[in-house]
Amino acid sequence: MDVILKESKHFIYSNSHRVIFFLFMLILFSSTSIYSNNKIDTWGISKDEMIKRQNNSKVKFIEFTPYDKPEYENRIMNYIIARGENLKRQIKILRIKSEPQKDFLFLKNRLYTIKESYKSITIQKLNTIIKGLTSKYGNSNVQKDNKMAIYSFSNNKTKVIVYSYLKTNKCDIYFYDCKLFHILFSEI
Repeated sequence: MDVILKESKHFIYSNSHRVIFFLFMLILFSSTSIYSNNKIDTWGISKDEMIKRQNNSKVKFIEFTPYDKPEYENRIMNYIIARGENLKRQIKILRIKSEPQKDFLFLKNRLYTIKESYKSITIQKLNTIIKGLTSKYGNSNVQKDNKMAIYSFSNNKTKVIVYSYLKTNKCDIYFYDCKLFHILFSEI
């Protein structure tokens, strides 16, 4: 009887640890980038439509242009502006201050790219994000040196580029339409 009781206590103890571990992993994997886990089907929507889709009245947006914040950095925006300096005046950024900070870039009132910025990210959190992106977009192409790691993902609709700055623990994730550059050269 003592053996059965000891075994059943061990069984309960180990099962409770399994449940706690499962819940921990569920929370960990669900805390990745909101766009890495959600289907992005919003390319080309208007700024007003994007605000409506955020369906949370507590979400506060800050709107600015590259002229308002000349220090603003966005790699995809730089490619757009390289197409023509006049495009800079047609760009609006809608920012959600959060962690990660989210910037929605609109050109001519159409969503072109989403940037998520992490001021400080742990290796574990980065690995979790990469795993989430891999499950959604497939294996990445990786380039690494002693300062930065770049992960590139894509599916038939969206491209994702993760810039992980190894010395500062910063991370920027860009999501954009696979046809972005085609649109830039054909429509603009």
